Amino acid sequence: MKDAVKTRIAGAETRNGTIRENAQLTSSFVPGTVIDVEDYGVLSLLVKYTMGTGETGNSVVLKVELSVDGTSFYCETDNEVSLSAKTYTFEALSAPGTYDSFKVDVPISGMRYARVSAKEIGVAAQYGNCEIRYSVGW
Repeated sequence: MKDAVKTRIAGAETRNGTIRENAQLTSSFVPGTVIDVEDYGVLSLLVKYTMGTGETGNSVVLKVELSVDGTSFYCETDNEVSLSAKTYTFEALSAPGTYDSFKVDVPISGMRYARVSAKEIGVAAQYGNCEIRYSVGW
C-alpha cells in the first residue's frame, strides 16, 4: 500500500483552467463554471481582483462548494463544533484599477465536482472585477 501511494503521487498530473472569466462583481454570490475535480486532492484557486474606480477598502469574497454528483453542492465549513459556511475574504491592497493576485488551496479529496462563487463587499458605487483560474493536483 505504501508503494502504491508513492507511485500515484510521483506520477500524478495537474490540470488547470478558468472558473470565472474576468468580469464585474456584484453584491451577491455569482457561481463560476463547475469543474471536475475527481481523482485530485487539492484545488488551487488563482484569483485576480481589482476594486472599482474611486473605491477604497473593498473586498472580494469567495465561497467554495463541493459535490459528488454535480447536482447537489455543499459549502465548505469551518469544521468547528458549531459549523458555519466557510468563505475566503481578501481585502484589496492595491489602488483601484490595479490587480491584486492571490492563491487559495482547498482540500477536495473524495469529491467529484467543485464550483466557486464570488461577490464584492464594501462597495460605495463602483464594483470591481475578478478572474478565477484554477489548478488541481496532489
